[in-house]
Amino acid sequence: MEKEQIISIIKERILVKRLKCDDIEEGNLGYDELLKERLSLSSIDEFELILGIEDEFQLDLSGYQEEELSEHFSTINKMTLFIQKKFAAAAAGN
Repeated sequence: MEKEQIISIIKERILVKRLKCDDIEEGNLGYDELLKERLSLSSIDEFELILGIEDEFQLDLSGYQEEELSEHFSTINKMTLFIQKKFAAAAAGN
């Protein structure tokens, strides 16, 4: 899956539709901005973000600690890189 496609899914399906962050428009959310601060995410929102990633990308994140996921999902760029690495590992048979 291409980087821009992953970013689009994160922004449109997870942040806007799932988390109801309606003020996100194209270009007004930097890919390196801290999502928790920029979007005022609560711990419940962060949990919903993780569930959204699992659902949209068919990933099992149950083996990760909360702190690890918070770091991987702190920005759109970090989230995208994490998802790309998970897809690459799955394609390699790991």
